[in-house]
Amino acid sequence: MIKTQTITRDDVAKRAKVSPVTVSKVVNNLPGVQPESKIRVLKSIEELGYIPNNYAKKLAHSRNTDEHRLQTNCVGCILYRDYSKFTTPGNAEILQAIDRELMKNKYHLCFYYSLNELENDPLLFNKNVNAENIDGLIVLSSQLEGIYQQVKQRIKNIVSITEPLGEDDNDCVLSDSRQAGRLAVEYLYKLNHREIACIGERGVKTEQLKVKGYKEALSDLGIDYKESYMGELEPNQTDPQLIKNSYELTCKIIDNNSARPTAFFSTDHVASIGIIKAVKDKGLRVPEDISVIACGYDDKVKFMEPALTTVTFSYEELGKLAANRVLERIKRPDMEPVKLVVPFKITERESCAAR
Repeated sequence: MIKTQTITRDDVAKRAKVSPVTVSKVVNNLPGVQPESKIRVLKSIEELGYIPNNYAKKLAHSRNTDEHRLQTNCVGCILYRDYSKFTTPGNAEILQAIDRELMKNKYHLCFYYSLNELENDPLLFNKNVNAENIDGLIVLSSQLEGIYQQVKQRIKNIVSITEPLGEDDNDCVLSDSRQAGRLAVEYLYKLNHREIACIGERGVKTEQLKVKGYKEALSDLGIDYKESYMGELEPNQTDPQLIKNSYELTCKIIDNNSARPTAFFSTDHVASIGIIKAVKDKGLRVPEDISVIACGYDDKVKFMEPALTTVTFSYEELGKLAANRVLERIKRPDMEPVKLVVPFKITERESCAAR
């Protein structure tokens, strides 16, 4: 539980039943602390919300009231639970755009940690997520489960990316996932496709919004939705699982429908690898027999044959908007929260053809 009064090293020591010297060793990651004592100290740090005050001298010279707090010119970023810094190219582009835009405005991206990293390390959380360290926070694809209330109490200026945060009272920069599904169907319709199947992930909010857009577009265009044309993938699969399962679902849809689909819409571009392989293994051709369109695009599908037609948005624009919005909010923290939407667009390649 975060306390409003200043928590000192002595408070932590008293609660953990150790000496202040032991607390200092844990905080500075020094040797000489028994494992059980370290566990008690870390638990007390989490419960008390202790923040090692590395900024005391700077603050003493520059801050007399909360209203005149010294700005750090730093912004932090918290990413979804399973984020990988090295294998998530879309989010890497977002972070690069955020970093570039902050630097242009003389700000610094102070940290980018996953929810797991902060939730499992109270010292890391307390040291970084506090108003003495950052002026604002950007949250990417996370609801901050487990630390939401603590973050809200500590940081006033928050912007979320891809989905609204918590009670929806913060700025949000997102793509219109329903629009993605609609655009894909409308594009295929213009190519004279009427038998349009869909592969999408079950239980993933953004993916389900794409499916919703798919169904809405079918209805608006006078095409009956067919349950047998819908393939649902389990959520949070690895890429190999996603490809394997989309392959199996595509085979099932082709085999179980006397009126074979003439096109597939995939809510995930990686799943399209399995879709195209299944079509080819059935002795059919892409796009002559079956067209394929998918959301997203990266190196995993860049060299597919035929080249994949996609529905995408600009990750760079998403990051740029988020960075500028958090900077505006730092200057004017009492602004009304807004939702900023980055539109999707169709990029035509070789995997779709007219009937």
